[in-house]
Amino acid sequence: FVRRDQSSLLSYSHDGDVISLDPIHAPGDRDRDAWTRFLEAFNAWAHQRFGVPLLNQSPGVTREQTAAAYGPRWKTFSDWVRSVDPQGRLRNPFFDDLLV
Repeated sequence: FVRRDQSSLLSYSHDGDVISLDPIHAPGDRDRDAWTRFLEAFNAWAHQRFGVPLLNQSPGVTREQTAAAYGPRWKTFSDWVRSVDPQGRLRNPFFDDLLV
């Protein structure tokens, strides 16, 4: 259980109290594909229920899921990132793909 926290633009409990579901697994070579499929399904399931991804712990999250979860705050963040790094020199492909 996490209390509402508006002290950060990208707080996952910005809009109210939340519970956190954090599937954790250290996949081996044999089950890496199954884990990837599980994460995609979990992200879709959470998105349908207005879940908010923890961006540093949510592999496979999509731009649509991120933008919906963070709402106008994601646009504000995306605009800020582009303003301070217009050439994208400090952005990695994962986060760059999530920006709107």
